[in-house]
Amino acid sequence: MNEERWTQETIARQATEKFVDYEAGDLIDTENLASWERWLDSPDNRAEYSSVVKLKHAISALPRPTQPPDDALTGDFASLADPFATPETSRLVKRTWFLGRFPRTPLALAAVWAGTLAIAVGLTFLVYLWNQDFTVDPGQTYATGPAEQREFRLADGSSMMLGGDTSVHVSFSARGRLIVLSHGEGVFRVAHDHDRPFSVCAAQGCTTAVGTVFDVRLYSNHVRVFVQEGAVKVSRVPVSQGDSEGSQKPQPWSDVQLDHGHVLSYAADRRTTGLDTAEAQDSLSWTTGTLIYKHRALQEVIEDIQRYSQQRIHLDAAARQLSYSGLVLQTQIEEWLQGLHQVFPVTVVDCRIHQDPQGGSASTTSGLCASDSKGIFIQIQEPTRS
Repeated sequence: MNEERWTQETIARQATEKFVDYEAGDLIDTENLASWERWLDSPDNRAEYSSVVKLKHAISALPRPTQPPDDALTGDFASLADPFATPETSRLVKRTWFLGRFPRTPLALAAVWAGTLAIAVGLTFLVYLWNQDFTVDPGQTYATGPAEQREFRLADGSSMMLGGDTSVHVSFSARGRLIVLSHGEGVFRVAHDHDRPFSVCAAQGCTTAVGTVFDVRLYSNHVRVFVQEGAVKVSRVPVSQGDSEGSQKPQPWSDVQLDHGHVLSYAADRRTTGLDTAEAQDSLSWTTGTLIYKHRALQEVIEDIQRYSQQRIHLDAAARQLSYSGLVLQTQIEEWLQGLHQVFPVTVVDCRIHQDPQGGSASTTSGLCASDSKGIFIQIQEPTRS
């Protein structure tokens, strides 16, 4: 019985601490976010945290005290000018005189002051909670499937358009608005709120805005940020204690101010690749069904179209850095893949039809498809021997 009570008290204490950390914005680094999500996996923990949130909502729902009209206040001051003018004020003065006769020993005064201080602290805390425009919960995950695009309206008036096979976790507090992009891509239209910055964190960096429109695209080894309207600040996620960056530590970038029309990429090892300019038509064309590229690595292109294909696409490591310029229609991914050999020296194998339309050997086809019988493989063509 005691052990059960101790466990409940521990969970209650942890829930309160998580609530305070969230309010203070102390969950922004990846280690804390991961730890918090693991803690919330427990039904008991989640239930206790929800109880704390409900308590906050209940306090916020309490009616605020109303100020009396000016004429009533004026009347009060006028009556105080003549303490014995009315029976009510006469009794008030008599009570005040009686309290003045109370023994003024140090112990008695200390008790009075201690009680007054406790009441003041309690009232201050209640007033603080009343004044908080705070909506917090463990957060909500939004996701899309392959080849799916959806727009979501958020509680603060912001909106986000998520591309295919994308997942984000949204958490709001009184001090900020936090979006964690797990994978995929999103365009975020941020409602202006100077007191609550809007941050989208992906991999090792966070893009923060007050009111703007920007795109964040998460790849396997880097993140690409494009600003359509306004400006954002891109900063790296703080390194947690014990986080090792390897023997050769990359130089961390300073906060980068990114204005409209500019694009920035940063890698998983916390390096940046520098600022560049881009057209909104190119960077946001995916929202209208077309992917447009100018001198982009084939690996990026394949990762993008993978989110719009039901088949798994496997790209040969030797072909990842091939530079591609052109467009891809999201509704014609298969046709684009089958014509890729006309642009690059590659062989494309679709294992669903168990043959190589570009004339590859049967042994190569069967060997690739043994690992993924429904996948598509893009392989560099071997040089022809004379």
